[in-house]
Amino acid sequence: HLHGHQGKVIVYLEATTLKDGMVTDFKHLNWFKAFLDDVLDHKFIIDINDPLFSTIVPNIKQENLKKFDEGYSLVDLTPFRDEFLELYESFIIVDFVPTSE
Repeated sequence: HLHGHQGKVIVYLEATTLKDGMVTDFKHLNWFKAFLDDVLDHKFIIDINDPLFSTIVPNIKQENLKKFDEGYSLVDLTPFRDEFLELYESFIIVDFVPTSE
């Protein structure tokens, strides 16, 4: 039964010196908020090793994945027709179990 979870992101910052009494200005973290909003928000995160992977995400093969050091993969959508793009762009494919259940 597909369902959602919410999570919290806690960011700790440290500096040896302060600039204007601050470690950083929040504007320097806009890239991180954009990453969360653009890459993870409202996405379906699924383990490529999930036994139901090929049923839930048909036509996605290992060779269509782009691996990143951060531990997640994005689907290379170029092999798919336009009508599939919206479906597949909502998936984040990882190689670990993305839930504690």
